[in-house]
Amino acid sequence: MGPRVSKGLAVLLLAIFWLALPADSAAQANSSQTYNLEGTVINSMTGEAVPYALVTLSSQKKQSVLSGTDGRFQFSGLQAGNVTVLASKPGFFEAKQPLQGKSHTGRIFARSSFTRSYISPCSGVNVDVGPEMGPLIFKLVPEGIIIGHVEDAQGEPIEGALIRVETVSIVDGRKQWGQQEGATSRDDGSFRLANLPAGRYYISVHAGGRVRTLEELPQNSPVGYPVALYYPAAFDRASATPIDLAAGQRVEIQFALKLQPVFKISGEVSGRSNDQSVGVRLLSSSGLDTGLPVRFESARTKFEIERVPAGTYRLQALGADQAELMLHVNGNLNGVQLFLQPRTSIPVMVRSELTGGNPLISEMDRPGSGLHTMPVSLLVRRAGLEQSPYVAGIEPRPDGPPVINVPPGRYTVEIYSPGAGTYIQSARYGETDVLREELVVQPAAAPHPIEVVLRDDGGTLTFKVAAIEQNAVVSVLMLPEAAPNQARVFPVSSTAEVSVSGLAPGDYKILAFDSLEQVEFKNPEVLSQYSSRAAHVTVNARGKTRASLDVIHTGE
Repeated sequence: MGPRVSKGLAVLLLAIFWLALPADSAAQANSSQTYNLEGTVINSMTGEAVPYALVTLSSQKKQSVLSGTDGRFQFSGLQAGNVTVLASKPGFFEAKQPLQGKSHTGRIFARSSFTRSYISPCSGVNVDVGPEMGPLIFKLVPEGIIIGHVEDAQGEPIEGALIRVETVSIVDGRKQWGQQEGATSRDDGSFRLANLPAGRYYISVHAGGRVRTLEELPQNSPVGYPVALYYPAAFDRASATPIDLAAGQRVEIQFALKLQPVFKISGEVSGRSNDQSVGVRLLSSSGLDTGLPVRFESARTKFEIERVPAGTYRLQALGADQAELMLHVNGNLNGVQLFLQPRTSIPVMVRSELTGGNPLISEMDRPGSGLHTMPVSLLVRRAGLEQSPYVAGIEPRPDGPPVINVPPGRYTVEIYSPGAGTYIQSARYGETDVLREELVVQPAAAPHPIEVVLRDDGGTLTFKVAAIEQNAVVSVLMLPEAAPNQARVFPVSSTAEVSVSGLAPGDYKILAFDSLEQVEFKNPEVLSQYSSRAAHVTVNARGKTRASLDVIHTGE
């Protein structure tokens, strides 16, 4: 009889045998295991299945399947590893917000902003294929649709009218208008605007540039349709009624256009050099192109614009130089003069008042250092325009201080000191304090420099935001009373204290918002609505100040 082996020794020998196997044998054992990835595509609004959605899986190779009539899909024979999955279908948007994870048995994928998934697919969601993997649920957001009809005063359809779609968004605390793809009315006057995510829309019809009809020709005085008519019957955007479109909603609207007297604008562009190319256009008072054709004789610098309804317009000549003129039209305007004005180069001079020996500012002050643009960031924006504001920044020069180049006009100025421990004490353009007043650039006037003074004795503010929800991020807005254009925003994701140093001494309003996406915080009238919720603090030179903030919920 051979020697007896104990049970414990047998287990040990088996483990040694397994470890002695070649590494590739163990890998082959693991690689032979495959998995199935399955899930469902549903309508985010109704919860119903979305059939025939394209679901794409990307790893080392790309695979695609269509969801069934029940919205279900499946990928078979997948090896363990990380893959990317996305779902899309025409007529739907992919909802974009952070993943809403539940458990290994049911993860729901959605997102917060909208894109047309079948035109600009997002990067998808990452999934770890393996034994812990559960089914996926993709939510697709149905498109909104606006249909409508354009007719004249007698109820006859108007063909070829342009339908424009405008939206408003808040960018860096300012209201900014944008245009989406519109449509043209058909021969029966109908139009259809599709692929619209949920949101607020301003719809207008533009028929002023149409070819004259038989109805218009016999008139003793020239007549035509309005340049723009906003829904339901407003001649400007400020008087329009917006359409608040929900996801998947279908809205029907009607436009009725009446003929009205139209006039001619004619004149000349002067101040142009012989080789300078110039274009002329007529804008609405808010800066939107009217689309009216302009006849411009380049050789004679003369222009004509016909069929202009009564109203207020901005007439522009654009080239290397620019000209702009506000016009109030209630009859023919002849002999209008546009004078091209060259851009003005405004030097930016930065001076430091050191108290702590900041080495960067000391180097900037040294003649010939070539660091003129390093200590500050400066931007100017056209004041009073929501449509395509002009923006200019600092342009370095090899032989002197940097400059900003702007046409004559009114501007707001934003100046920041990105250097650690420094702040903008003052910024002046002649007698104008551009930290709180508009920069006015006069035509043909010798410019002042913008003189900026930096200091390094800023104070520190420590604040704490109460009751931040888990995984939430709030935006803390700091508004210096002496420089309202220089607002600063800090994201905060916990109730721990946050310290901000290098602040200019002075009085501040501090507010915490759950979201600033819809808050026009650089508009004093809008911001005044929240003044009672602000914390008021005073920051002293090299001092320390504390503040406690409550979150303002903008959706309430």
